[in-house]
Amino acid sequence: MKWKFSLLVALLLMAVALPLAAAAPVTTPLELSTGVDENGDGWDWDGETNTLTLSGIELKVATAENNQYALVLPGDTTIILKAGTKNSIENSVGGGIYSHGDLMITGEDSGEMSILVKREGLWADGDVEIADCGSISIHSEGTENYYGGGINVGAWSWYEGFASIRISNCKQFSIKTGCGQGLWAKTSIDIRECGTVSIDSSDAGIDAGSAISIQDCDQVAVSSAEDGGICSSDDLIIHNCGEVAVSSEETSIYCGGDLSIYNCILAAVSSEETCIYAGDISIWGGSRLSASGSDFAIYGEDNISIIESHVQARCGAEGFAAIFAAAEDSTIELDGCAVLAPEGGKVVDVAIPPEGGYVGIACQSICAGPGITIINDWTQAAKEVLIGPEGFSVTFDSQGGSSIPAVNTPGGSTITAPPAPTREGYTFGGWYRDAACTEAWDFSSSKVEGNITLYAKWNLAPEAEESVEEPTKKLPPAAGNDAAAAIALLLLSGGLLLLCRSPGEYARD
Repeated sequence: MKWKFSLLVALLLMAVALPLAAAAPVTTPLELSTGVDENGDGWDWDGETNTLTLSGIELKVATAENNQYALVLPGDTTIILKAGTKNSIENSVGGGIYSHGDLMITGEDSGEMSILVKREGLWADGDVEIADCGSISIHSEGTENYYGGGINVGAWSWYEGFASIRISNCKQFSIKTGCGQGLWAKTSIDIRECGTVSIDSSDAGIDAGSAISIQDCDQVAVSSAEDGGICSSDDLIIHNCGEVAVSSEETSIYCGGDLSIYNCILAAVSSEETCIYAGDISIWGGSRLSASGSDFAIYGEDNISIIESHVQARCGAEGFAAIFAAAEDSTIELDGCAVLAPEGGKVVDVAIPPEGGYVGIACQSICAGPGITIINDWTQAAKEVLIGPEGFSVTFDSQGGSSIPAVNTPGGSTITAPPAPTREGYTFGGWYRDAACTEAWDFSSSKVEGNITLYAKWNLAPEAEESVEEPTKKLPPAAGNDAAAAIALLLLSGGLLLLCRSPGEYARD
């Protein structure tokens, strides 16, 4: 009897221990080839279809060569991130993924992948498409000596290998680079139907040799230290997005073609240059645009059209003008809205050279909307211009918090509370009629009787209390250990069979 009891204890211990044995990290680079099947802990390669299935891989390498990648794939490859799995790729010296041609990554709606590397996160000599993923995170540490980048597509030669990037239906998509662009493609970049998109880069955030389209996303944040936030050599479309924030030391939004902003809340900031620069600029569909730049807030090479939308444009104290249309036959057209502030508008239409400044262009007439005054002297140009549907304007002064676009409403009406601003180290305490925050604004009953400014109140955030509860102990995921789980189940079953023997059987022992 004693030996059977000891055997039972051993079986139970093995059953518990086996699921704890997670897949071992892969520590050597993977270079996969067409026609050759391979597999390992957390991954399976079908060489016939060029399909790599990741089910919890932990690829952690330190390649000997600076330009070597952790994962090298042939062209026309598909990576499947199994639903519910978390996959990681790390390379402390080189890059993450390199594809010799087109690459498709799909997450079956919930598969996740994180890439942490020294150089490029993902480089492909063809098109890259990422769709239906739970979370994609790419962090390229990159330094001046180790140029990195988030996702780069196209052959090294500019004259061949034109390629595009398409990202769709991802719940979370984030890129952070220490040196290099966030997204860079020789042709187009298309981002649509995503939840949260965050790109924080040292160089251009989103940079395309052709058109860029950002549509139907809940929240998009692009920040860049240099070379601009969003840079398109052709047209740029930002449509049907909840909140879009773009910031850069240089031009926040640069568009070599035409810019269309439709049904969006967009805040753009440039600390040292023009904020928004494009050919034709169309702001329509009830959009709310806040633009702040050093030289100009909004600079249109051709025409500027604002239709039933709100625009708050501001240039620096030493800047030229808030809104500026540059061509000799440029027009600034307002439809269903008017210049609300300052009185008279004072929007510059074409370059009038100040002493030592722009040269050679005479002042031209424009299609003046309500409240626009034609001027021919930079010193008269308004540094801040507020445009909105006719009525009274409500401006929100967040007093150090995140920017909230102004709204316009008919006189005698209430307004809907805007999204609460945020400020690090503080909690939001509501909107007030005065900067000292002594008279609160009640959005349910307070009525707008004229142009007003509401001020945000801030309270210091309480220090986080340390939790005294014991953390719940959870078994670590055993990605790729389906066989171990099956063996554990068999061992448990064997132990139960021993326990279920009748007393007579034990007596005979």
